[in-house]
Amino acid sequence: MPVMDGPTCLREMRARGCGIAVVIVSAVNAVRTAHELGAAAGLNKPFDLRYLVSTVTTAARMPRD
Repeated sequence: MPVMDGPTCLREMRARGCGIAVVIVSAVNAVRTAHELGAAAGLNKPFDLRYLVSTVTTAARMPRD
């Protein structure tokens, strides 16, 4: 992303009251980062496409703030 990184973007979204479910995808520490930032889930690269679909489906069904 040209202006800010993903974690900063998620912090900005939350600060503005956006409660959309976010799945963090990263080559390093995605699960830990997701937990620390309050994201719905985190996926470490590489990942299986079926797991991605399952994770996004679950995240979309989570209650919003």
